[in-house]
Amino acid sequence: MMDGTDVAIDGTLSATTLVGALASTGVAEGDYGGATAIPVLRISQDGRVTLASTATITPAGIGGVPTSRTLTAGTGLTGGGNLTADRTISLANTAVTPGSYGSASQVATFTVDQQGRQTAAGNVAITPAAIGALPLTGGTLTGPLTLAGDPAGPLQAATQQYVDNVAQGLDVKASVLAATTANITLSGAQTIDGVSVTAGARVLVKSQTTQAQNGIYVAASGAWSRATDMDAWTEVPGAFVFVEQGAVNGDTGWVCTANQGGTLGTTAITWTQFAGVGTYTGSGLITVTGTTIGTSMSTGRLIGRTTAGTGATEEISVGTGLTLSGGSLAASISASAAQPLGATASAGSTGTVADAGHVHQRQLESIIVAAGDETTAITTGTAKVTFRMPYALTLTAVRASLTTAQTSGSIFTVDINENGSSILSTKLTIDNNETTSVTAATPPVISDAALADDSVITVDVDQIGNGTAAGLKVTLIGRQAA
Repeated sequence: MMDGTDVAIDGTLSATTLVGALASTGVAEGDYGGATAIPVLRISQDGRVTLASTATITPAGIGGVPTSRTLTAGTGLTGGGNLTADRTISLANTAVTPGSYGSASQVATFTVDQQGRQTAAGNVAITPAAIGALPLTGGTLTGPLTLAGDPAGPLQAATQQYVDNVAQGLDVKASVLAATTANITLSGAQTIDGVSVTAGARVLVKSQTTQAQNGIYVAASGAWSRATDMDAWTEVPGAFVFVEQGAVNGDTGWVCTANQGGTLGTTAITWTQFAGVGTYTGSGLITVTGTTIGTSMSTGRLIGRTTAGTGATEEISVGTGLTLSGGSLAASISASAAQPLGATASAGSTGTVADAGHVHQRQLESIIVAAGDETTAITTGTAKVTFRMPYALTLTAVRASLTTAQTSGSIFTVDINENGSSILSTKLTIDNNETTSVTAATPPVISDAALADDSVITVDVDQIGNGTAAGLKVTLIGRQAA
């Protein structure tokens, strides 16, 4: 019998017993592997160990951390240590006191290190000086203070505009586009004083026949409504408004003369002109102060012309036998010297200078009004000048004169109105190259000679020629009425 691979057989086949044994591989007998070592073996094809050894177990070998490693806390951290046990890393305390910083009156301040930690904290008080503001008490502004509106409370700051208005006793309203010159229908778009008024425009309505309808309105395509700044009676007295445009009322200011205690829609709302640009110009002894027309005459004198038509106005002394008192001229005439005029009356009859048994007509007098300055060319338009009669007057004549004549074109034509109605059936005209209506080819014809006391007189320029005419004046001649 032959030996096989790695097997040795000892004996003959004639023997009763055969002994077979594995061949030695050279591996040392013993234990391999343990808690700190790993057995390393070589195995043959037939499964026998042909080489055996051990390898020490290391942390690196098994992907672990050696017990000798230490975790060290870096900047701003505390804790760490040998990794043989669990370790804790914490943020190190700084000098900052825990708490809240900053408020409505303080600004929080901080110091930060490179690690982003706050190493110091505090508060800085907010002061008016630090933020460029004035303290609540004291302090001085170095420039103007602009307020958003007028004061509404007793302790609120006031604007210059508010103070000026209160000083003048005015309640100033927003300006209006135009102002009426006659009664109108309070609805729809329309033309007022030469101005096209459309929806949304503010309008001063001051000339209504029913004066309770007057006021400031906002135009609309339908019915107009009162403006919100004058839609209650408390907003009516002392109201002042400026008119932006208009042939007659443009660039003028108007003040409401109605008093407190009225009822809107029931109590009359009246207006008077308060300001204007070049509205009236005095001439000769006629003076204009604001909207008041007066004279610079001496006491006890009359005003008149020494030359008819174009003569300058002069003071006329009251002669012997005449007295001037309260606007009335009276004569002291003896019965034997009086010249009867075909009628008799008792002494002192109204409308006459009288003595017992005789009646004498009042002297003629004239009211002269300038409707423009001496140099500005006159244009057509209504109400070139407006004034009220100082007393009732019965007209005997009317005249118009120019400082500078027009040289060509249509005849210069003037109309005189009382309370909006013409008093002339044939109007005043001044021919070209002439300066007075006295020489006109067509004299005026008076259709209404009785001018009532306090009636409103307006002068219209209906037609002009080449535009060179200047210095228009109108003269009303007559006697004071009874």
